[in-house]
Amino acid sequence: PSFVADFRDPAQREKGFQYRGLIDHDKAVDDIAAVIARLKAMPECNGKIGVTGFCTGGTLTYLAAARLDIDAAVAYYGTQIHEFLDEGQKITCPTILHAGTSDEHVPLELLKQIEAALAGNGNITIHEYDSGHAFAHTERADHYSAEASEQAHRRTFALFNGLRKG
Repeated sequence: PSFVADFRDPAQREKGFQYRGLIDHDKAVDDIAAVIARLKAMPECNGKIGVTGFCTGGTLTYLAAARLDIDAAVAYYGTQIHEFLDEGQKITCPTILHAGTSDEHVPLELLKQIEAALAGNGNITIHEYDSGHAFAHTERADHYSAEASEQAHRRTFALFNGLRKG
């Protein structure tokens, strides 16, 4: 649908979450694959690809790490990762999952299920933050946590900066 939600507006945010249910995850990952192919064809690309996403994009990042040939992935508070736990064992690139322990979209019980299911894959690191959903979203004052955001971003950039050398 041609809808862009202003997530500062609760009504639009809710409408955006309704549209989330319409996402075809397989097609979305195909779209990511097409973007990656285009990036790799660019002379400016060193051949290394990192993928990151927030919320629903975090879930798509996780799926990209499982299904595509990428070099690193960072998912911030992926809201549907728990629906795709079986794919986690296919992840072979360094992958970071950032999660808030009081995320209303991924309750702590679900987060613990995710951690347990992915514990056997040494390529995946899960960082927990004493915060809720959207803790890195600077325009969501009701959710933003400077401390959690800065710590997560440091970890993210440390991983992605390593790709620049290759």
